[in-house]
Amino acid sequence: MKSLKNHLSLIIPLFSIFFAIEFYVILDRVIKSYENNLRDDYTILLVANKDIKNEDVSSYVDLANLEIIDPKFMIDRLQKDDISIDIEELRTFLPKFYKVKLEHFPSSKELKSIKERLKRVDGVERVETFSKSHTKIYTLLIVLKQISKIFMGIIAIISFLLILKQIQVWYLEHKERMYIMELFGAPLWMRSGVLIRLAIIDTILSVVSVYGVFYYLLNSNILQNLIGEIYFSFDSSNLLNDSAILVVVGLFITLFSVIFVSIRQVKE
Repeated sequence: MKSLKNHLSLIIPLFSIFFAIEFYVILDRVIKSYENNLRDDYTILLVANKDIKNEDVSSYVDLANLEIIDPKFMIDRLQKDDISIDIEELRTFLPKFYKVKLEHFPSSKELKSIKERLKRVDGVERVETFSKSHTKIYTLLIVLKQISKIFMGIIAIISFLLILKQIQVWYLEHKERMYIMELFGAPLWMRSGVLIRLAIIDTILSVVSVYGVFYYLLNSNILQNLIGEIYFSFDSSNLLNDSAILVVVGLFITLFSVIFVSIRQVKE
């Protein structure tokens, strides 16, 4: 029972750190996926007094696609309103409308710069970026990213302090054995062998627990429906790759803590 308690004392803070990291990584993937979808849906409108080609625009912005808008919908609307007009004559003085798609979803700051650059394209009379709706969406994405970073930072600091405390408890429990080994000239890594072994075991158990929790959550119907609405598909291979990275991160944290506590206790 005591052994289980000792393990849980390290597994819980490690689990908290790994959970926060994995949560941030998955949230970052979701946001990037959402940004890609927004990029596909988001267009800038150009009004020009002459024909414009891709190369005219691509020299000013990171252009993905330039598409001319058929003025037919405007003419049809006028006809539906029973407005008497000469269609052919109307076509001669109607400006050209273009939809501009960018290679990436721009930030609000970039959008202002892009608008100014597009105005310099020869023939362009007006640029509509729909900045209000863009800014609302982009601000939401930035807030989500910042909150997840703060959450991860707080959890990491608190958990790291708990890990140091638990390693110190382990050290005191095995202090006598380590002292005898020191008398026989055993190096630090050998004297701390039992602490290192416990740290490795608890790191692996923590990563497996985090993998299990996220695998369950990401495969649950509620979350599947939610992430499906933002066109994000869960790839289990990413979770495996993340777990491998978490093992490396966990070993670095725990082994560093073991060495730090051991050296500090020896000096004291």
